[in-house]
Amino acid sequence: MEEYIFTAQKVRLDPNKAQVEVLENLFGQSRFIFNFGVKYFNSVSKTEKAKLNGDLIRNIYLKRKKEFEFLNGIDINLENKVFQNLNKAIQVAKARKKKEDPLLLKFKKKYLSNAFYLKGSSISIKVKESSVKNFIYFNGLASPIKILDKLRFHGKIISCTFKKVDNKYYVAIIFKLPKSYFENKHTFEFLRNGKMIGIDVGLKNTLTTSCGLVIDAPLFLIKNLRHLKHLNKDLQRKSLVLQEDGTYKKSKNYLRMQQKLAKFYLKAFNKRENYNNKVASVLVRNFDGICMENLEIEDLMHRKFFSRKNNDIAFGNLKLLIKNKCDSITGRIFVEAGKYYPSSKRCVKCGAIKQNLDLSDRIYRCDNCGAVIDRDFNAACNLFKYMKKKIGSGTSKLTIAEKDKLINDCIKNGINYSFVEPINVSNSFKNIANQANSLKRIETIPHI
Repeated sequence: MEEYIFTAQKVRLDPNKAQVEVLENLFGQSRFIFNFGVKYFNSVSKTEKAKLNGDLIRNIYLKRKKEFEFLNGIDINLENKVFQNLNKAIQVAKARKKKEDPLLLKFKKKYLSNAFYLKGSSISIKVKESSVKNFIYFNGLASPIKILDKLRFHGKIISCTFKKVDNKYYVAIIFKLPKSYFENKHTFEFLRNGKMIGIDVGLKNTLTTSCGLVIDAPLFLIKNLRHLKHLNKDLQRKSLVLQEDGTYKKSKNYLRMQQKLAKFYLKAFNKRENYNNKVASVLVRNFDGICMENLEIEDLMHRKFFSRKNNDIAFGNLKLLIKNKCDSITGRIFVEAGKYYPSSKRCVKCGAIKQNLDLSDRIYRCDNCGAVIDRDFNAACNLFKYMKKKIGSGTSKLTIAEKDKLINDCIKNGINYSFVEPINVSNSFKNIANQANSLKRIETIPHI
């Protein structure tokens, strides 16, 4: 029996004026339905809020749907997806609520939220004989919308999510493909060598692996922080016109500068997404198993520098990309260590746990066996041992040929990489701390 996998591709659209009007109407309808649910949820009492969910609010919406004539003929799947998102928003709000704070949901705003969902049964992809480009069509359009990017896959469409970002229109298409077809589409070589790695994420080095590979993120926003500050200052200088009703109207210069700032953020976002995708692909291609820890990013976002760097790297998104790519390839394993697993505090050589380890301690020195090792590399090796215990086999040691292939793959994709340098365990801690800032590792580690 043939196996199937699900994969997605995001492409940009080129709609004409009539098609833009249809898309904008659907964006507005989706946003109105969500805000209807938010308004009803915020208006009820505390006892009713505890029982409410997306399905109950949907029943109330269906009873009052006749009041809204502009919603006639709307796709049922679009409505269902909106109330699914509303149900998720309610669950998240309940989980994050503090005792003293009221339980309220936020409304979706026009300039921030423009998206709607359609099921694959109402979507079709067409190819015109006179053009090489593909076109996408759904009910309500007079003519199909042109797709600017090349589609990498052709198969059964499960769903589509249309989105508007900075006056540009996109669609994310989820395909159901045979596994053989998907793997044939990927011409690059997947290593089947039983190599496993643990990956530790950190502030100093973005990713540190148990095989010695270190990957650093380009930090697009932090490197252009000066330019970003200038854009924000220019935006603050633009005037807001006070109207008779007491509200402010944005001037043309204000809107123009706002679009310029949004364009800057979109460019940084696209660069980060592209780089994270390349990093995830390189790791999945070269290793059969990957282990990462379950980080609580929200707890660490209170620190100013970490929150800025996390926004520039998106640790959660990077981990999700690696996990999804492992799940889509046959023979790839992704293991996630528990939230309270002491990867940084545990000594990789003897297993002793050091309780008084601060974030400023970049070099780990074991009080039990005297081992001295870089903190991030020690955590990565512990994550590898955690995965090896779960699976029962595996190694992080690379051969010369495997290391060369990994390096060539990083160079080809423009990834900033380096390797840890071996040190002598007998060296004093003072001398090691005074060495160059390059990573250090124990010369011989039993599990590698």
